[in-house]
Amino acid sequence: MSAEFYIVFDDPVWYEQNQPIVRKLIESLGTFTKNIGDEEYWLRGSEEGGDWAFGARIFMRQRDMLLEISSHPPSIVADIKKLSGLIAAHAKSHVVDDDGERMDCYSHSDNGHCHLE
Repeated sequence: MSAEFYIVFDDPVWYEQNQPIVRKLIESLGTFTKNIGDEEYWLRGSEEGGDWAFGARIFMRQRDMLLEISSHPPSIVADIKKLSGLIAAHAKSHVVDDDGERMDCYSHSDNGHCHLE
């Protein structure tokens, strides 16, 4: 079952002005496999099994980022946490669900006690 989360920025203007930096951060992830234009990025888990073209997609939107996660292998979860941390080095942001609730499972500050499935 897929899930959708958002990376939202406390200062959306920073994100709007620095999208090229964010794109490079996504492309640096070990699970990054391809991008479609400047707006859609595919991640695929490095674990054995599964013939999916992607396990997660990241959509660069005007003021935030949409994370569509189809599978939750450890490599994708780790890379989303890594991306959260890389972004946090530049700007205050957090991961939220559709209701705006924080999703610390995908935050770089997750304490490891989160269950996703």
